[in-house]
Amino acid sequence: MSDFVSTDKVSVRHRLSYWNDLVCHAFPRVEVTSLLDGPFFGSISTEQVAFIKVAEVATGPSIVRRSKALIDPESEDYVKVIYQLQGETIVYREDRTAFLRRSDWVFLDCMQTYTLEHTPASFNNVVLVLQLPRQIFCARLPNPETLTGYTINGNVGLGRVTYDFVRSLRRDVAQIEPQTRGQLAETLVDLLATNLRDSLCPARATAHNQTVRLLEVKSFIHRHLADPDLSVFMIAKALNISKSYLYLLFQGENATIDRYIWDLRLEKCRADLANPLNGHRTITDIAFAWGFNNSAHFSRLFKERYGVSARAYRH
Repeated sequence: MSDFVSTDKVSVRHRLSYWNDLVCHAFPRVEVTSLLDGPFFGSISTEQVAFIKVAEVATGPSIVRRSKALIDPESEDYVKVIYQLQGETIVYREDRTAFLRRSDWVFLDCMQTYTLEHTPASFNNVVLVLQLPRQIFCARLPNPETLTGYTINGNVGLGRVTYDFVRSLRRDVAQIEPQTRGQLAETLVDLLATNLRDSLCPARATAHNQTVRLLEVKSFIHRHLADPDLSVFMIAKALNISKSYLYLLFQGENATIDRYIWDLRLEKCRADLANPLNGHRTITDIAFAWGFNNSAHFSRLFKERYGVSARAYRH
């Protein structure tokens, strides 16, 4: 169910401070300064698509700052994708600047500082903000911190496909069943990550085939995580590569490919155990839904990873 808030019913003198509160409630903390001579205005319409918060933000000319003092590494480990739907926005990120016009987008890490300037070129600026956990998005990209703050063209090729998918999802999400939203969210993240990589690293994508292959493998794992048959053999066969090459791809990672799969499954189970809406499901049901087929194996791995039993964690 979507949530809509705006400054319309607030007195003119209190609108900007009210807007700052609204924005900080919806996203990691920022400071907003108006560039208007007249009364400020703004509105936010939000919808949750599985682990992705989708928000359409309309505002007058203004500056949005995410300064170092506002960053809380303990509770705000998110990344953002910002699509320009109307007007123009300039994004300042350390030593680089991105210019966004209709359908362009930019990737931002909320653990880094940035400034958005919704320019006076259009009285009404509208952006679509996708906010998702940093770990989920960055698992699909090598060195994601180097890819922030660049303009990505949403008018051609894969950029256009991704843009159309984002707009369709925003428009029709209310009619989509909750159990389907998770699959769509995973697909969207795959599209965004691939679009980002191919737009910014075309030469490296060709020169470093291992990086491209690693991304394909990780994307395959995310899409088939709930399949109990997911294995090195299954991945190698589906992607037409050898098992030894798969192990080679993960040599530079923090975990082997097998550990990578189990860690992702454990994180999905942990999230489901923490969700009160899953109170009617048994721990075994949740574990088996994410690809485990042995409750004792799951219990041992869960305790090794989180330091407590799954039952104790749920309580």
